[in-house]
Amino acid sequence: MHVQVDGGSCNAASGTTAWQFNLDTTALSNGAHTITARVTDAAASTATATINVTVYTPVVTSLTLTPTNASIHVGQTRQFTTVTLDQHGAAISNVSLLYNTTASSVAVINTSGLAAVTVSSGVVVSNSAVVTVTDNVTSSVNDIHISNNPIRPSRGITTNTFSNLPPNAKLRILTLSGRLVKELTADSSGIVTWDVGSTPSGIYFLSAQGNGTSRTFKIALQR
Repeated sequence: MHVQVDGGSCNAASGTTAWQFNLDTTALSNGAHTITARVTDAAASTATATINVTVYTPVVTSLTLTPTNASIHVGQTRQFTTVTLDQHGAAISNVSLLYNTTASSVAVINTSGLAAVTVSSGVVVSNSAVVTVTDNVTSSVNDIHISNNPIRPSRGITTNTFSNLPPNAKLRILTLSGRLVKELTADSSGIVTWDVGSTPSGIYFLSAQGNGTSRTFKIALQR
């Protein structure tokens, strides 16, 4: 089997019964291109198949910062992550990011998105996220912070961070029918992250218990 791009030279594909050809799109200009595959059998009979593809240079058009709301106790740090999307909503890798704060006297953030508290309390606000710094430990699950609701893996968001919980609080993710999906335990800072993995789209119950308090929330997962 041979493959042609825009009627150019023939390039051999690899395979025996199933065939493969790796196309280097960096060598193509932006726009529409025609890919033609031609196969010849032992009797010299030929058959062709053609597809049209569009090549474009990805341009960063939006950023998704998570979490968008976070509570950090004195002496703690918090990791922020950013997903960059191109003009077609696809995630772009190997993008250089710059994090900063509007109140470095309250908290600072390094080049990898790790925020650290510099004073006892205050609020840091940017155009993408709000970080609240407190000097007390949460005693109830009623004030839980959910970083992403809904969770959208199609946009590169595959985790949900639950914070502002009592230390070692217990969380259970359940289907609407009550089937257990995941059990989680908050750390000593009242934070725990759920990696949704291959969990299907749907509405789920989040049951939280800690320090003698309990509450159930609804969270959504949209693939």
